[in-house]
Amino acid sequence: MFENIIGQGITIEILKKELLAKNLPRALLFSGPQYTGKLSTALETARVLTCHEEKGEWNCSCKACRDQRVLSHADTLLLGPHDFNVEIAAAADVLRRTRKLSAQYIFIRAVRKLTRRFDQILWEGEDSKIRKVQPLIAELEERLDAFSPDSDLPEKEELEKGLERIMEVSLELIPVLSADNIPINQIRRASYWSHLSTTGSNKVLILENADRMHESSRNSLLKILE
Repeated sequence: MFENIIGQGITIEILKKELLAKNLPRALLFSGPQYTGKLSTALETARVLTCHEEKGEWNCSCKACRDQRVLSHADTLLLGPHDFNVEIAAAADVLRRTRKLSAQYIFIRAVRKLTRRFDQILWEGEDSKIRKVQPLIAELEERLDAFSPDSDLPEKEELEKGLERIMEVSLELIPVLSADNIPINQIRRASYWSHLSTTGSNKVLILENADRMHESSRNSLLKILE
């Protein structure tokens, strides 16, 4: 549980204690300087909360944990601004240099942090906008198959082509998202999503960089939390 979180010992011990006691608050705020693992900790909390074995070990073989490790679990929703291009480029560089399993996870997760912002539920009623980017999202998902932890990586030249194309497509997608806000419509849709039936696990909504929200979005979120 939380084996992949580094440098946050006190925070992790508190989270473990609350999770094991089944006493975790319904809303958590992770704050701190940039690049201190806030999103990683939130994602790991989501994985533990949805784990079918309830132990939350990183190498758990249950379907929920397998999905969470590659950020494809249907009961976790991601919203908010993020430095997508910086993280994807850095993750690609790690994968080039090391070709390790851990690097495959790092790269897949970096790309999915972007693609999951386009989950259908968040864009209902904006068909024209989402229709334009669907081919790009589909291409990214198809190309990510080559980097699956369940398969061997392509040879160097093929790997480089795949990484370059994924970064190109990602750069086309990023401008569609708000760089300094979580749109109020997405807050409302996320609230609606939270009340839908689940796959049998907890639902987790992660709002990244919530401090950048405009006043209307903040007010909408506060009403939901109340």
